[in-house]
Amino acid sequence: MSKILISSTSFLLQSNNIWKNISKNNQIEFSEYGKIFSSFKSYDIEINLLFLPDIIDYFKSENTEVEIKKISNTIKLIESHLKKTSANIIIGFSDYLIHNNLSYSTDKYFFNKYKLFFVDNLNILKKKYRNLFILDLDLLFANSGFNKSFSQRNFYLMNCRLSLQGLISLSKELSKFIKIISTNPKKVLILDCDNTIWGGVLAEDGFNKIKIGQDGIGKAFSDFQKVAKKIKNNGTLLVLASKNEKSDVKKVLNSHRAMILKDSDITSYKVNWEEKSKNILELSNDLMLGLDSFVFWDDNPIERAKVKKKLPSVYVFEPKADVSDWPKQLSEYQGFMKINSSKEDEKKTIQYKQRDKFLEKKKLFNDELKYLKNIKIKIKKEKVNNSNIDRAVQLTHKTNQFNFTTRRYNHNRILYFNKKNYVTLFNLTDIYGNHGIISLLILKQFKDFLLIDTFLLSCRILGRYVENYILRYSQQLSKKKKLKGVIIQYIKTKRNSPALNFIDSLKILNKLSKPELINILGKQKKIIQKNSIYYLLKNEDKIINSKIYE
Repeated sequence: MSKILISSTSFLLQSNNIWKNISKNNQIEFSEYGKIFSSFKSYDIEINLLFLPDIIDYFKSENTEVEIKKISNTIKLIESHLKKTSANIIIGFSDYLIHNNLSYSTDKYFFNKYKLFFVDNLNILKKKYRNLFILDLDLLFANSGFNKSFSQRNFYLMNCRLSLQGLISLSKELSKFIKIISTNPKKVLILDCDNTIWGGVLAEDGFNKIKIGQDGIGKAFSDFQKVAKKIKNNGTLLVLASKNEKSDVKKVLNSHRAMILKDSDITSYKVNWEEKSKNILELSNDLMLGLDSFVFWDDNPIERAKVKKKLPSVYVFEPKADVSDWPKQLSEYQGFMKINSSKEDEKKTIQYKQRDKFLEKKKLFNDELKYLKNIKIKIKKEKVNNSNIDRAVQLTHKTNQFNFTTRRYNHNRILYFNKKNYVTLFNLTDIYGNHGIISLLILKQFKDFLLIDTFLLSCRILGRYVENYILRYSQQLSKKKKLKGVIIQYIKTKRNSPALNFIDSLKILNKLSKPELINILGKQKKIIQKNSIYYLLKNEDKIINSKIYE
């Protein structure tokens, strides 16, 4: 549940039931009407709705400099607030008065100039502050009709720019936008083959007669693949789960000219005659991803029903009856939507294919450490900067299994830590390729000790003892600072047992009692949390298997 503040230059009828779309899943408050960016409380999300006709006077086109200055002052106000807050800031804006009353005016150029100036400056801020999100409300209201969304009567009676219909549309859109920001996107899309990514049954119709790419229904299957490929390019893994011969399916992907999806787009094949629920469960273990990260699309209602019953955490699509609707249905699914993407998202499929090669070769070696030394692992430490801040934020939101505390941070918060504490990102390469930034470590100093606030590692990289190396790095930093050791904090969640298993495997860590912890932290004892377990790593403790990188 997120704590949300909604502010607006227009009165919003906050006591109306229209806001239940947001309030049923979140704690929301409204600012006093007309007061924006004036809160001193702490919120997860701040929504600021700016109706430009409330900020500038569109009818005073003879003095555009005055109105431009008003917009500039608003932009300065927004930036000033962004510097102070760690909340995610949503700026929704509308200039409907232009469309409604002035569309045929000879001064239309000046009216459009105001909005363009505002949007251009807002986009400059967007590049600078990654916790800023922009929502063009006019695109929303255009769908339901401007005349139905806005109300002059409401404006004159209670300074509310919108009609009841407009407020309902706004509430629904904001609810959807908040969900996208606040929810981790799904990580895997599992697709059937026959009558799903192509029309027809491959084993019966044959390679040349499946429907894909031709005019008519074949084009719908082709467009469905285009959407799937776009989702994959944004960082979602694609898996094929089909009761077919794997060699036949691969032949279609590699050789059929009309295919949009290729073998290089597919992370894993579960093409066999096993139950699909069993295949998905194996896939979850193979990829080390929770079942709630998976989305399943199959044209067969029996297969869908089986997966729903046996794996209720998996999201199962109910495809519409007409295949022509499928591309739109898949593209509008919010589970794959991301506001910010990182460079690693584009390489996700390649990185998981690299992981498969690593695991396959590892099985051939009896001496695990010898194998790890032979694959030339190199770990590079990076400080947080503009080029990797997106990845740092993404790791805190997406990494659930090997994550000591599962704290979720936005851009401003990590930048704040970067100034006050020790924040390090780790990049890994080996003979299989560049795996990108795979870990984030945040250390805070309290008296004579370092405290691990955040220690997380991408699960696709487990098996290389990278976690041992990073913990040893923390220990070395403690020695360098002439401190006494490192305190490890672990907060249990439903999914982060791999992190606890690692802690237990070390067999060198001493669990700290509350009195011991208070004695160590002194006046800083307020950081002690009831749901946490604390361990002490002394500077002289030996971390096994951390020296394979020397």
